Amino acid sequence: MLVLDRDNEKILDANPAAAAFYGYSIEQMSGMDLGQIQIISAEDLLLETARANKEGRSYLVLPHRMANDQIAPG
Repeated sequence: MLVLDRDNEKILDANPAAAAFYGYSIEQMSGMDLGQIQIISAEDLLLETARANKEGRSYLVLPHRMANDQIAPG
């Protein structure tokens, strides 16, 4: 799980499982820009956010870039 600051798209915190998944330490992830791991366009992010809201979800399912530059499917 990642804790995000929606105002500036910064990662505030990550749990150990998220850090291990992405291949970073928790310290490295804290303060990263979401754009460093997010690979979808701003338009697609808005569409996915709208879809999540419509479905009553409080989470998004998105592909992300790992520390080793591989893409993890969402």
